[in-house]
Amino acid sequence: MFFLFHAFCRYIIGQYKNFIFAAVLIEMPSQDVSRFFTVPKERGGLTGYEMLILGVVQTLRGVYTVSGESFFCLIKKCEHIMKGERYMLANKRERIRDEKINGEIFDMSPAPNFRHSVINGRMFTKISNGLKDSLCLVFMENIDYKYSKESDDYLEPDIIICCDRNKIKGNSYYGTPKFVAETLSPSTAKRDRGIKKDIYESSGVEEYWIVSPTERAIEIYYLKNGKYEIEESYILDDDETSEHYNLKQEITLRAFPITMTLEDIFAF
Repeated sequence: MFFLFHAFCRYIIGQYKNFIFAAVLIEMPSQDVSRFFTVPKERGGLTGYEMLILGVVQTLRGVYTVSGESFFCLIKKCEHIMKGERYMLANKRERIRDEKINGEIFDMSPAPNFRHSVINGRMFTKISNGLKDSLCLVFMENIDYKYSKESDDYLEPDIIICCDRNKIKGNSYYGTPKFVAETLSPSTAKRDRGIKKDIYESSGVEEYWIVSPTERAIEIYYLKNGKYEIEESYILDDDETSEHYNLKQEITLRAFPITMTLEDIFAF
């Protein structure tokens, strides 16, 4: 009988958006559920439908177990749940882009404009295709580079190539990247050109690109004798009548047979 009722509740939840919270509540111990009856509306309280489900849930006697924190997380993030966006429960936190340098956390929000994402996506696709037969992996904006052995500092590069798979743990990389590219945005440009460049240099990153969506430009640094030297620098000129026309200019990564053109990166 319980399972039939459980199935019925799941069906109801699918019919009414207001019941989405019950998907977790049905799996929450009744002692955790009861304390939410008194949550005032202005603090994220429940609708009448949700209150009804809560009353029923109390009879389930906590057959399944999820912490009370899970429910409060859902209440706080309800607008994201309704849109089908990602959320994390219990002891997992929603991933937010940030970096920690010398113990200071730098928030990387708001998200940069669409050009930033398109450029990163184009570089990522070219590099990913070029690494198909390699042990190396390329990541885009979704792995922390743990560059320090003495602290828990980390960077989150726009593009990073990791070749030592044994040093990838969870969403972090503890090895030395072969390649890093940072695409400038208003919130990160100063660090990308300054302290982050210094960190990549001292960490032994062989090749570092600084990409500017606004100027449609790339600066390419190679590590030589422990110091970065700028080897190549391009500003896109897509005017075919110009003597500096360089839309088809090829750029090849130093450590990999991967080539892309300025057109591949900037022409959209």
